[in-house]
Amino acid sequence: MEISPASGKRGQSHLSSRSPTGGDRDEGLTTEMQVVETQSKSLCTDMTTKEEKSAGEVMKMREKDEHSEQESASINKSVQHQYFQSLTSQGVSLKCQDPEGDGPHDQHPKVEHFLGQPVQYELEDRDRLSVLTWNLDGLDSEDLLRRAGGLFSNIKKYRPDVLLLQELVPEYLHCLKKHFVNYTFLQGSDEDYFSGIMLRKSRVQLLHSNIVKFRTTSMGRNLLLAYVSFFGRELCVMTSHLESCKTSYQERQVQLTKVWTRMREVPKNVSVIFGGDTNLRDKEVSRLGGLPEGICDVWEALGEPEDCRYTWDTETNDNKDIPHSVRLRFDRVFLQAARDGPAVTPESMELIGQERLSCGYFTSDHWGILCAFTVGPEVPTNKSSCKRRRNKRREQMGINGGESHSETMSGQVLDGDNVKKGLSLQGESSQSLDSGAETPQDPGQQTECFLGHPVQCELEEKDKLTVLTWNLDGHDQELKRLGGLFSNIKKYRPEIILLQEFKTPYLRFLMIHFKNYHILTRHFSSYFTCIMLRKSRVQLLSYKTVKLPSKTMQRDLLMAHVKFCGRELYVMTSHLIYGKENSQERLDQIGKVWTQIREAPDNVAVIFGGDTNLRDWEVNKLGGPPEGISDVWEALGKPEDCRYTWDMETNDNKDIPKTIRMRLDRIFTRASTDGAAVVPKNMALIGQERLNCGLFASDHWGVLCDFTVKPQDTPHESTCKRPPEANVKEEEKKEGDEMKKNEEEPRSMSNHDKPSKQPSKAARMAISIGNLFKEHVEDKDKLTVLSWSLDGLDEGAERRCGGLLRSINKYQPDIILLQEVIPLYLAVLGTYFWNYEILPGSDDASSTCIMLKKYRVRLLRSDVVNYPTTEMNRNLLMAYVNFYGRELCVMTSHLESGKENSQERMNQLRRVWKRMREAPDDVTVIFGGDTNLRDWEVKTQKIPLPVQFTISDEIHF
Repeated sequence: MEISPASGKRGQSHLSSRSPTGGDRDEGLTTEMQVVETQSKSLCTDMTTKEEKSAGEVMKMREKDEHSEQESASINKSVQHQYFQSLTSQGVSLKCQDPEGDGPHDQHPKVEHFLGQPVQYELEDRDRLSVLTWNLDGLDSEDLLRRAGGLFSNIKKYRPDVLLLQELVPEYLHCLKKHFVNYTFLQGSDEDYFSGIMLRKSRVQLLHSNIVKFRTTSMGRNLLLAYVSFFGRELCVMTSHLESCKTSYQERQVQLTKVWTRMREVPKNVSVIFGGDTNLRDKEVSRLGGLPEGICDVWEALGEPEDCRYTWDTETNDNKDIPHSVRLRFDRVFLQAARDGPAVTPESMELIGQERLSCGYFTSDHWGILCAFTVGPEVPTNKSSCKRRRNKRREQMGINGGESHSETMSGQVLDGDNVKKGLSLQGESSQSLDSGAETPQDPGQQTECFLGHPVQCELEEKDKLTVLTWNLDGHDQELKRLGGLFSNIKKYRPEIILLQEFKTPYLRFLMIHFKNYHILTRHFSSYFTCIMLRKSRVQLLSYKTVKLPSKTMQRDLLMAHVKFCGRELYVMTSHLIYGKENSQERLDQIGKVWTQIREAPDNVAVIFGGDTNLRDWEVNKLGGPPEGISDVWEALGKPEDCRYTWDMETNDNKDIPKTIRMRLDRIFTRASTDGAAVVPKNMALIGQERLNCGLFASDHWGVLCDFTVKPQDTPHESTCKRPPEANVKEEEKKEGDEMKKNEEEPRSMSNHDKPSKQPSKAARMAISIGNLFKEHVEDKDKLTVLSWSLDGLDEGAERRCGGLLRSINKYQPDIILLQEVIPLYLAVLGTYFWNYEILPGSDDASSTCIMLKKYRVRLLRSDVVNYPTTEMNRNLLMAYVNFYGRELCVMTSHLESGKENSQERMNQLRRVWKRMREAPDDVTVIFGGDTNLRDWEVKTQKIPLPVQFTISDEIHF
């Protein structure tokens, strides 16, 4: 095999970014390595052990004569044939495996091949898993193909079930694929150098894989992970090559935290094994506070064996021309054992590749780490045990993970299993919460769901209102803390939740797991305020934002006009400017808040809750709250256990050297004069339990208040601010003209062609489900589908979002298939379109999304199919739905971009078509997405359209 000059130059350009070659192996020393162009087609002519003699002879023949490939293949074939004949004569029945195809992993044929030699399967050793991790130093082209023989001989000798490889190069990978057809190959990239995973087909079955990009890397590093089945027991294996060089320690720590986060996001019934070149120094792990709870370093767990301490040892390994000795443990193996699944226990560890090859080099400048694990028996999967496992998992997580992220989101608090299943959870909740054309705001529903658990509505407690206000400390990126909020929502079930320092990733998880709440947000900057309203008990009438005076930090007041069991209320929240130096600006802001409270209609009670950052002396400076406005804590007699909402004496989330205790979070109320009276009943601080991650849910305690709401005496329509008497007549005249117009208009319309009443501007923006679009319920044979790539990553996405909202309002499609959807769009869509189920494809910076109109399309189930070789984190999002009793399957995807990625795009398109053909025969499939296809790619012989497939540019069916 030849290494082209172009590939040699490519390797050389990367050497300059990772000097010294091999991963910064000297503390500050820079070593330039010359890339040698190899013109030989020889494949690993130096096989270091005698047992590879026959394979070595074949390779030497190929080295002598580059045209003798057919002769070499015939020798291999004859050797195998003789072996098969000897086995057949002994009564052994053999089925030959196709070396080019993967073949089914669960059939377990009798033999497999290592370097062309058949070997009997060790099917009886089903409880022992062997894992090899090794940085192969593929960037050093000095005798690269000869050094590869060292890896080949070790694979043949130890036959590991899983190989986690770093610094692979295309030439190296080509050799491996050619000679180890009994392994499934996964690669993190296909250019320059990359990480890879090899899975022994006879013992390890690939379920699905994913590539997680490190977005701030300057060396193209990422995390490659695979979910596998080891004789029926699910595991997750991961590998990565973290940032090199001593100076890159900060980026390396960020990447390591990302790895740990992904490990903790794996479902708790799945064990995780990570192996890779971490480039870590011990002090860097100490800076992060050590290993997270539940994750262990296998070397430490085995008693820190001295012979396995140094994986990069220039005292013994002289592949690199380092003038002085450096001994470090760059390569590490981490294990997170399953809590309620098959237990995985480390059994042994040894370093391999320590034999010098005949070419004078070692296989790599790193030693390989070979680990053996004992895998416990498979846990029975009956329904009751699955239910107990799910409940236990929620309890262990503080009811939690994603961003489901997902978020996925990266660093998400919910585990990946719950994030995925959150999509199906939406389908379950939609049936009980939002079925038919009923508005989800209307009270009267019998059950609702909290984190997927159905709960009976407390409709008889019509006079008890629970309000929670909480600053979530969104500045702190540790999303695991979000589980504390989730558990308290599930425990107390507040009707109104007022949140500050809220972030967009939080919104994604709340939308998935609390479908029984309206979620109202201000805007989508780095952090913002949010109001959540429990649909079964609180009906949203309108909401708006009022800007507060601010010179340095953008602050505002979020207000919502609601009905609580028929009684009108105003609820407000804000996060006033912090900092002792900003005292005057904060006083101006609280003054504006009090003004808005006092300007509310007299017949409407007002509740404000938020992080005011006020000190008592500042309130006294203003003379206390204005007349009619009361501080709930003071009204309840100043309970001592609720005095300090920001208490550094107990809460150590922030590393503050001195003890500070203040009442920064406050609740104000203003009673109505001729409407519903709101009387505070009790108050409590929540979130004071330490989570499993070692932190509290926030650096603030949440403030939970119960109010008694007395019946409303004179209910009538009210606005946010009562207009002057002079304007009342003008408003009445406007309303009369509008009513007259609406009465006359239907006479000139057909009932089937036009609606009887034009919705208001606010209704057109929000598209509240209800009687606005009743005429569409009659069109049970007409399905409208919209597919749109939103270009969310381009500048001005926030401004362009309005075009999407107007289009959805105009066409009211039953199914919407979106691509390049950013979290901002998901949040906006979830806020304005309550009548749609929203199914996101991932928690990345941009993803796909499916929206289903609830009262016409019912979700049955959904799934996400990952493309194994994608570089752009593309996938296929599928949903099986019911459209008036007829089952359909809808799919969307954003295929690989760029003309140069034509082949990868073709592979992804074939996978889409395969999934379409796998759908049941009685189910119609509709796919819509950004395929990035050129006509010549489809029309030429490169990828013909399958039989029975049609291309349609219409959106009406």
